[in-house]
Amino acid sequence: MDYQNVILENQGEIAVLTLNRPEKRNALDPKTWEEIQDAIRRCRRDKAVKVVIITGAGGTQRLQRLVGIGKAKELIFTGDIIGAGEAREIGLVNQVVEKSEDLLPRALEMAGKIRAKGPVAIAMSKAAINVGANSDIYTGLMFEKFAQTVAFSTQDRIEGTSAFLEKRKPVFKGE
Repeated sequence: MDYQNVILENQGEIAVLTLNRPEKRNALDPKTWEEIQDAIRRCRRDKAVKVVIITGAGGTQRLQRLVGIGKAKELIFTGDIIGAGEAREIGLVNQVVEKSEDLLPRALEMAGKIRAKGPVAIAMSKAAINVGANSDIYTGLMFEKFAQTVAFSTQDRIEGTSAFLEKRKPVFKGE
């Protein structure tokens, strides 16, 4: 698929998916969603890709989960543009950089830290957080226990423990 609204770049084990509709403030129309989904499928099929960075602006369902229903309504109803400081303060972004050219290097640095961890443990952690955020506490705790059991049974857990004891960097294989 040729992309018109997104750019997908592979930088080794890290893929960068950039929404490229500046004239529309990266609004997510059906064509853009289709391109995002295709790009994500490509990344999933590419065994070399361990982390995907998506640059751009998530919608009504995710926004209210990130910033709360009141703030989400305010932002969506008014269309107000907020600054980076406020975005960080309300939990919309994790980090703020002084210059725009520092954004991608900072994101790549964070992605590198994530990539260095055990892939199974990261996947299970991500799943546990997502399940917990979208279910009752009992379901979340049960899934967390399941995720820990899966992660603990991997070769990566053995590698991580060995590397720690031997004071070396682990070499995770996602097994």
